[in-house]
Amino acid sequence: MRTLTELGQLAGHMAKLWVQCFWVIATWFTLGAALHSGLIMASAAVGPRPIPATALFIVAVLVKVASMVLMIHAIAPRLTTARAVEGGQLRLGRRVPEQMFRSERPAEVLTVALAPFLVVYTGWGLVEQEVTALFTRNMIRYGFLDAESRTSWSIQLDWWQFYLVVAMIAWLLQHVIDLVVERWPPRPRRLGLLIMVVAEAVWTFCSFLALITLAPRLWEWLFSRRLWVAGTQAWYGIIDALAWIRLPFGLDLPEVLTAAGHWVVVDLLPTLGDAILLPLMWLALTAVVFGWRRFSGRALLHGVRRPEAGGRGLRPVLAAARIGSAELRDKYVPVLTALQMVLRAGPRFLGVYLVLSTALTALTAWTWIGLDHLIGPGDERLLIIAEPITSYGVGLGSTTLAVCLYAAALDQVLGAAAHPVPDTAITEDPATTGS
Repeated sequence: MRTLTELGQLAGHMAKLWVQCFWVIATWFTLGAALHSGLIMASAAVGPRPIPATALFIVAVLVKVASMVLMIHAIAPRLTTARAVEGGQLRLGRRVPEQMFRSERPAEVLTVALAPFLVVYTGWGLVEQEVTALFTRNMIRYGFLDAESRTSWSIQLDWWQFYLVVAMIAWLLQHVIDLVVERWPPRPRRLGLLIMVVAEAVWTFCSFLALITLAPRLWEWLFSRRLWVAGTQAWYGIIDALAWIRLPFGLDLPEVLTAAGHWVVVDLLPTLGDAILLPLMWLALTAVVFGWRRFSGRALLHGVRRPEAGGRGLRPVLAAARIGSAELRDKYVPVLTALQMVLRAGPRFLGVYLVLSTALTALTAWTWIGLDHLIGPGDERLLIIAEPITSYGVGLGSTTLAVCLYAAALDQVLGAAAHPVPDTAITEDPATTGS
């Protein structure tokens, strides 16, 4: 009964935020979707020119990620815990960063929140979805039935050397600017931080595009190594040695082990990643947008970034280690600590949150199935024309609801970890109230 009560409370909080913030977050979503779609089309229209085509594609993905960040940021003033903290009724726990729920401009939030979002986009195949969208747009524009049509595409797997070189240059540029940006005046510093964000997106996406071509070659090389062949032969030797063991219902142990291994790799691990770990990561990223970081975006823009480790006698090796680990500490460790805070909320809350997240995913899938049945078979040109409209409509509903779910869940987590401020701490001094 308590679980159902928490489920209803979280669903109600999500619905309340959705009603209160819909027009704001829908505006950010619409702007992001329109710019993203237009830039993807522009990238395909450029044709076989790697530099402008890749630049337009990367900007398109950055716009989409930025719209997601700004949607989450727009909900912060409506959170119950944020209002209570601002009004002095609640005090956040000791483990919560001081800048949590502090007012920040969108540019300040984007400066520090885009990088963790890009990591999640890369790790969960969301970048692959963007690459697939670009491939699809090229197929629509140029065709794909013959090799001559594919030479006109704006994305070519044969360009992996170009993608790899661009990724290395962008990575070096990002880290060189990172070493000197704190000494720059405010306006050049803002430009430097913007270049760093774009450079990180460039090396992330270009590395992925190069990996699409290099990964099959790497696997082919690995499978031909003697160590791999010997390990494979040993594994099958063990399975054959267990063939004498008979299982109930006439099952064969080698076949069961092979099927179980295939099920774990192909079904179980991807399902756990998509249905459990990814929603939890979105919750942690929402905490980063709301201020769960080592430093605020405003401090970064004004050059107050992180305390120096050690004194004047710091050895060069330790200094190099500090510089090398700064990006990890400042961008990605806060995501992991926020995830740890979410996990401390307890199994009941996590179960309720994951149930609602799965329900939204299922609702989106069933909406697509319903649209497919409603439109039915017809002219392919009509389907191509209708696809952006249907994608926008489904995305508007599913994305705005998902963002409100993340915000509502994090609001409850932080509210449970907060402490009420005693009345004596917020009442006025009797000597100042007059007679």
